Amino acid sequence: MHGRADVQRWTRDGHEARYLADLDGWTLTVTWTPEPPKGGPWGFSWSAEGPDGQRAASAELVEEIELAMMAAEAAAKGAPAKPA
Repeated sequence: MHGRADVQRWTRDGHEARYLADLDGWTLTVTWTPEPPKGGPWGFSWSAEGPDGQRAASAELVEEIELAMMAAEAAAKGAPAKPA
């Protein structure tokens, strides 16, 4: 995936450790998952819910928030949602 996320579109929800955005009727969410105490995966996941109930979500965590934001935006725009 090439390009950049529209980071100005995103709003931080500090109480839930996530970022939210709206894009063409889609609700986009990027959530931080911290490293577990005994080690394991950590990073950002994303989800997208469309105006007609369509849903898409990440299958794995990514280290960079901008990659998760780009993937969520791409899902809302109908493009492949997996970052390159």
